[in-house]
Amino acid sequence: MSEEQLESLMNQAEDLEKRKDYDRAIAILEQAQAIASGNVEVLRQYGKILAKSERYEEALKIFEQALKIEPENVDALRNYGTALAERGMYDRAFMIFDNALEIEAENVKILSSYSKYLLRVGKREESCAILEKLSKLEPNNDITFTFYGTVLTSAGRYYRAFELFEHALKVNPGNVITLTSFGKALTSANRYDRAFIFFEKALKMAPQNAIIMTSYGSALAKAGKFENARKMHKRAVTLFRKKLDIKRDEYISYHYAISLEELGKYPEAISQLETIAVDKLTQRHASIILASLGRLYYIIKQPDKGNEYFDKAIANSDDKEKTLLYSARSIFANDPYSEKAVEMLREITEESSRYIQAREMLTLNLSEEDYFEMVKADAQSGLNDTEMINRAMYHKIANEISILKGIAYRIKRLTESEDKSLNGIIQYIEDLFEKVKERRAEQQSQIENIPENDYQRILAVISQTAHDISDFVNNELPVIESKIRRAMRKLQPDKASRAQFEKLLAQLELTQAALDDLKAINQGIEIRNSHFLVRKLFEKWEVTPEIERANIFLDIKNRNSEFYGDEEKIKSILNELVGNSLKHNRKQNNLRMQITSQDAINPQGIRAMTIPGKQKYLFIEFTDNGKGIPEDKKDWIFQPLKTTSSDKGSGLGLFIIRKTLTKMKGYIRETGQKGARFEIYIPYRKEEI
Repeated sequence: MSEEQLESLMNQAEDLEKRKDYDRAIAILEQAQAIASGNVEVLRQYGKILAKSERYEEALKIFEQALKIEPENVDALRNYGTALAERGMYDRAFMIFDNALEIEAENVKILSSYSKYLLRVGKREESCAILEKLSKLEPNNDITFTFYGTVLTSAGRYYRAFELFEHALKVNPGNVITLTSFGKALTSANRYDRAFIFFEKALKMAPQNAIIMTSYGSALAKAGKFENARKMHKRAVTLFRKKLDIKRDEYISYHYAISLEELGKYPEAISQLETIAVDKLTQRHASIILASLGRLYYIIKQPDKGNEYFDKAIANSDDKEKTLLYSARSIFANDPYSEKAVEMLREITEESSRYIQAREMLTLNLSEEDYFEMVKADAQSGLNDTEMINRAMYHKIANEISILKGIAYRIKRLTESEDKSLNGIIQYIEDLFEKVKERRAEQQSQIENIPENDYQRILAVISQTAHDISDFVNNELPVIESKIRRAMRKLQPDKASRAQFEKLLAQLELTQAALDDLKAINQGIEIRNSHFLVRKLFEKWEVTPEIERANIFLDIKNRNSEFYGDEEKIKSILNELVGNSLKHNRKQNNLRMQITSQDAINPQGIRAMTIPGKQKYLFIEFTDNGKGIPEDKKDWIFQPLKTTSSDKGSGLGLFIIRKTLTKMKGYIRETGQKGARFEIYIPYRKEEI
């Protein structure tokens, strides 16, 4: 065969490749290979088309054959590395890319492929390093700058991403992909008004682009413009439907389903996805469709069917860990604390680059027992102080009784008399305190021989102790109340001590609430929901922003939002955080606390931006300028009995907060760097969105 005939066959194969007619292209290249078996270019093209047809094993053998002939052929190395990565053999792929870059350090095609697959396995920083190099090698490549900006957006590095998008638009102002990506990045950074400008520009250039409309609609929803978002998704659905009437297209079908989901048309979205022939898609795209079906079945409360699709997606995935993460997050978005999702995350080992993401999700969604199992390996988290177990129960009740005692003695000092009724109240409280100490001593023997990591038995003793002491003190409180009221009847209306007696009665109510909390340590917490305006949660500190030696600053952005939840328990959570801050920063005279409240749609970390659909949360952030929580203690501060306070506190407050929020399907995490910073997310009911 002449060189001209061989070139003609290669050109035919290339044209067929562009039209995605891979079978005919392969037939032509097989013909060319039979005639020119040692031609590296023929082998390379043949291997590339085989890989595009997902005939990876054959493709890899062809590339290896080509590289035996020319070991330093960088194009063959790049195609070989790409095929390995698409096959899911990333470590080998990266080794091949490294070899190719040793030959041509500035080969743009190799660098582009390398960055793409590094990102796919979660190695974002390494991917960004290559993209930074590419941006310098190709300063006028708007595609590279757009991709780089998108990667940085996913990492939350918005300002650098914005710079890259702006540069890309200087190179090519009409690139609708850049305009849309810029709009999505601005949306992620909550800069909605500016995001809308870029979506509008993109739609002006591509007015029939339903995919831009879908992104625009999601941005409008996140900004709280739900009616406008719905209109945008309806426009997108209409266009998708028209396109599919003309020609069946799997890509359009997928985005059509996403828009249907955004409109709440879940069965229709499922039907649309189930028409897609996943066996004809690439491995990665098939996995995306299957995972989307899993998510949708969870939304319509068919978890068994959802799990079936998630399992298929994971089994079919070319990047199992990425699919595990996505599947788990999708389940958590509809069923927080799901055991199925926890099981998925546990498949991701500590050696994996995705482990940090998996661990973050686990810390937010594990049950109390499972959370303990995860953190107990940390030497700091071991329950190795049996005295602390006793002290925990004792301290909680002793603190409440001490307050009662303090108020009673203050009354005595104020009256400067030997009133028999008052002396009787003081003596009764003293006796109560002694009996609590006796009961505490009785429990000591029960826990002395329990192994420090036997979580169930330890919690059983804690629970029993809590119930015994709580029930005993509860039975005594009415007696104390009766004695107080009898003493008050003897007082003149204008007596100064009357106000102190009123405080004593008020403290009895607080003690009762503390006892109820104590009982909740190892039993179900009853949530009493009602409708209320968010501002009611913070009225206490609006009236009294100064407490002891601290100032509390409020920034309530959603004052008039109506929430349906347990108002009193949320208030108790905030009270506990304020009390913790005071306790842990006793020596700080200029203590400042700030409580911020706002509504949040699909907050980052709680629900990924990549998961369609909306969930609105009441987001409360508590910060202070105190000494903060050491990094090595952040994982276990929500464990019972653990405290970072030097005053030997009970270590129950944050445990009860997390347990209560779990019951509300909410979350809490601590992210402070300088001072404490607690983030609380409590979901609105979906029908309220």
